[in-house]
Amino acid sequence: MSTFSITFADLKDFVDSVLHLGIPVVRLESLIHDEVPSKDAPSSWRNYTIILTTRNDDEILVCRIVVGGIWTIFAKEAAGLVHSDNLLIAEKLVRAYLLMRGLDVQPGAYTLNLNHKDLITAGASIWQFQEKRLMPCWENFPQYDKEVRREIKVIDDACARVYEINGIGNGYVLRFDDLEIAFGPIPTIEIATQIAHLIHEVQYPTKEAA
Repeated sequence: MSTFSITFADLKDFVDSVLHLGIPVVRLESLIHDEVPSKDAPSSWRNYTIILTTRNDDEILVCRIVVGGIWTIFAKEAAGLVHSDNLLIAEKLVRAYLLMRGLDVQPGAYTLNLNHKDLITAGASIWQFQEKRLMPCWENFPQYDKEVRREIKVIDDACARVYEINGIGNGYVLRFDDLEIAFGPIPTIEIATQIAHLIHEVQYPTKEAA
C-alpha cells in the first residue's frame, strides 16, 4: 500500500483535520537537527523543531513547527541556549494545546516517506517571540467563557482550580489564580491536572529549574 504525506502550514488546521478524521492519537517529537545549506556556508545550520504526525489509512498527516535556528558555530553561546530553552517551552505549549483539543499525545513520529527538507514549515499561533524568547499567546488556546457549576479540585502546586461543566459527563474547566482566562472544556480531571502543570512550568520556568 502506498503511503502519502500531507503537511499543514498551520497548527490549528492540522488539529482540526485530525479531529475531523476521528484520529485519537498524535505523536509529538521535539528535534534538534543540523543540515548543510551550501558549501559556502560558515557551518551547518541547526534547526530546533517540533514534529507532529499521525496516520489515517494510507496517509501520514504532518505538522512541522520550526521554533528557531542558528549556525552551529554559535550554538553553544547565549543565543543558542535561548533556542534550546524555547524548544522546551514550545513542546509544553504544543502538548498542552493538543490535550485541550481532546487528543492523546504519544512520543515518536511516523517517518515513512518523510523528508524534513521537503516539509512545509507550519506556523504556531500559540506563541510569539519577544527579543527572541518564546512567549505563550494564551488567547489562542481553547477557552471557556460560559458558566460552570462548582469547583471540584484545587491543584496547589500549579496554582490552578478545576471546575465542573453542567455535570460530570460534559467535561471540566481549568482556571489559574494569576491568569484571567479559563481553559476548556477538558474531558477529564486527570488531563486537566496534566495541562495545569504544563502551563505552570511555562509561566514559571525558573521555579521548575530550581
